[in-house]
Amino acid sequence: MLLNGGAYDGVRLLRPESVELMATNRLTDAQRKFPFAGMPLWQKSGFGLGLSIAEDLSDNPYACGEVGSVTWPGIFGTWWQADPKNDLIMIYLIQHQVPVSANSGSTIATGRGAAGRRALPIYQRGIYAALEAGRAQPRQAHAN
Repeated sequence: MLLNGGAYDGVRLLRPESVELMATNRLTDAQRKFPFAGMPLWQKSGFGLGLSIAEDLSDNPYACGEVGSVTWPGIFGTWWQADPKNDLIMIYLIQHQVPVSANSGSTIATGRGAAGRRALPIYQRGIYAALEAGRAQPRQAHAN
């Protein structure tokens, strides 16, 4: 639906203007200085209406692909991204075993208990490498 400007399977669920508002950064420069659960997420990504927006992809562990992709950074590992330029949806669902307590924020912020998150960049690179490899291969005509 997000890749199609608010429509899915011919049914309009959101106006295109609503999708544009969702995918437009709303953070001020002052807000971007504050970490998200101890992570410097907002230094390279913006935040719209319920979505994180990839803005700077260089060395960005929270977004990949193309600038303008919308994502959810998933603090416990449930990450997804919609990349409109490549018409691609990526979903990475791994649940971290992080104890929930008054001090769990420091556990999450330091990466302890989040080892599954380390595989995310490998997954991202693999998907985009396969996409590029598919574009590089010449199309073969099928003989019937």
